[in-house]
Amino acid sequence: MISALRTRWTRLARTLSPVSSFRRLSDTLPAYRNDLELLIQLTNAAAEPWATDALQLLQAAGEAARERNPERGWRLFHATQRLELYGLRAHPEAFRVRANSIRAEALQKLRSWRRAQVEALRPPANPAAEVSDAEFAATREAALLLHEHFANEAVKARVEGIHIRVLIVTALVAAVLWWWTCAAAVLAAGDDLPLDNPCFLGSALLFGVMGAVFSALTSFFTRVASQTIPEQAFSNRVTLARLAVGALSALVVYVALASGLISVGKLNMTPPLLLVVAFAAGFSERLVIRALERVTSSK
Repeated sequence: MISALRTRWTRLARTLSPVSSFRRLSDTLPAYRNDLELLIQLTNAAAEPWATDALQLLQAAGEAARERNPERGWRLFHATQRLELYGLRAHPEAFRVRANSIRAEALQKLRSWRRAQVEALRPPANPAAEVSDAEFAATREAALLLHEHFANEAVKARVEGIHIRVLIVTALVAAVLWWWTCAAAVLAAGDDLPLDNPCFLGSALLFGVMGAVFSALTSFFTRVASQTIPEQAFSNRVTLARLAVGALSALVVYVALASGLISVGKLNMTPPLLLVVAFAAGFSERLVIRALERVTSSK
């Protein structure tokens, strides 16, 4: 349980800080350039198409890093790594070391049909044998599937980062707006709760929004990691729609309290308790459902 929470928090930190991806790319490119140039030199491949294309792609990846576009930079870097396989092909043992590394990582990180595709890649019995066209094509395809997975994860992280920032800003705006407009009236009311006061209605709406934000942020930690990009985008839209639902839920509960249709046990409805109920209404729709059940059962 603790390990799962730690993983979620790490994922959240990386999502909120795209700078980490940019820094990793900036740190990776210079060292990889040295390795690539050494491979080209050892294989006398300076005039080979794969070598010239790889150097051009690596240069473009560096430009993307300088432009602070890590998503594009990583795509170009991974394309360079796939071109490097053409240079390694002349050295079967080195090629198969790389192929085994690609396969092991792919089997660990890929799921569904991508994993099934990589599982079909089997290392040959003789590591020193010449690399066949079929083996080379299978290895390159495994690398492509793995890199597509990395690209999809980067898109998901970017979308989630935007989504979480919107939620956090919404919560801060709601809190500041409440403190600026309604806090004084609510705090000065003491134990009295004049439900017809517009400040209390505004407080209920704002706390409903904050409850919905808290619920949305909590759902981030339970979201299924295997969601596709379209599924994630739809899930984000639904989560953002919950902000409006949270405000409406708090409004329904507020009206139900003001009309006497529902009560909170034997407790007197005080301003602090109203805010707690409004927050809970935004967090969960159960309070609204119970209020509606009270209305329908009373008829």
